[in-house]
Amino acid sequence: MDVKNIFYTMYPNEKEKMVRSVETVEQSIDDSTGVVYLKRIATCANIFPSILRQFRVMQISDILLEEEAWIDHNQRMMKIRSRNITWSNYAKGWEESVFKPHKHNCDWTMIEQKGGVNFCSLGPFSKILEVFTRGFVERAVKKSLRVMDELLEEKVKGQ
Repeated sequence: MDVKNIFYTMYPNEKEKMVRSVETVEQSIDDSTGVVYLKRIATCANIFPSILRQFRVMQISDILLEEEAWIDHNQRMMKIRSRNITWSNYAKGWEESVFKPHKHNCDWTMIEQKGGVNFCSLGPFSKILEVFTRGFVERAVKKSLRVMDELLEEKVKGQ
């Protein structure tokens, strides 16, 4: 599954500068199923504009995200779950993605993705952050898929 290989080697890169680094902190293989488990920590740029950084808690340069992945080579499937580490006492952000062969064409990869964010303990400021974050995440998901497509196209052209 080339998508899996691209997904795990695409950051950091010149096409997406918000992701500064990604470090694998845990890796194992389930002996009975062969499923590969990875836990990674991504360091990303703080995406909030300066007007929203007026609050002390928002005045940081990096945001840390935890990503867990289960890769089942036998089923040609990859499940990814991510969540924020930074601001976890103020916000709960999460995303789940499943990559698997398309049911009508096994050469295509189907991606199912869902996620959410909830800010708490910040009063009326929570709603402003939720609206901004939702818009940013929607754009970021589209950009991430576009970057993955571009990297896959570059790989195909290079073969």
